[in-house]
Amino acid sequence: MIIDRFDAKPVQLLLARHREHQESYLQDFRGIPLIIFPDVFNPAYTKVSSYLADNLVIQPGSTVLEMFSGSGALSFIAAGKAREVTGVDISPNSVDCAKLNAAKLGLSDRTKFRVANLWEGVREGEKFDVIIANPPLLPAIPESWLEMTIADSPDMLTTIKFIQGCSSHLTDSGRVFMAFSNACGVYFANPLGLINKTADESGLIMQVKSEWDVGYEIYRILEFTKK
Repeated sequence: MIIDRFDAKPVQLLLARHREHQESYLQDFRGIPLIIFPDVFNPAYTKVSSYLADNLVIQPGSTVLEMFSGSGALSFIAAGKAREVTGVDISPNSVDCAKLNAAKLGLSDRTKFRVANLWEGVREGEKFDVIIANPPLLPAIPESWLEMTIADSPDMLTTIKFIQGCSSHLTDSGRVFMAFSNACGVYFANPLGLINKTADESGLIMQVKSEWDVGYEIYRILEFTKK
């Protein structure tokens, strides 16, 4: 990973913790027993995954899309209420991991996972009541599948492209829940302003649903609705 302008130690420790695993292993995440493949992001290894889970609002019978679905952890939480959940991830290994977890949890009938880059994994005209995203939050250049789960380019292109596509695939009363960090502040004077501007230009209204200062980083859960 190519890192510039911010303290690399926390992310290096996170990656090292993941790379200790050479084989698949078990991980409990909020009471859900997951199998995690090597090079698949472990949602229990950071604060933000659980923080996003705490802020999800899923209505019974709704349809849900999880972008950047990884092991499927948030999809399985959503499946507790949703009628159908679709997960999309660029990593074939992550999608295989999520499919295995769905089978083990008895959720294959209500969850499906697709290998694709962002909106390429969503069919034309396909709309969802809820869209969930825990995008890569760090402004660094990834050099592996694992690094792609936590690092976006310094211009935040992945996050911006995600936001730009939401309105086309959101029902009229639907909501988007996205995790966001101020880590990209080393490149942008007002990162939250950039996200708000992108949302506005993409036909969305943004609000900060929750904010958590963990000391070295400020996490926010952003909620978007259609104009």
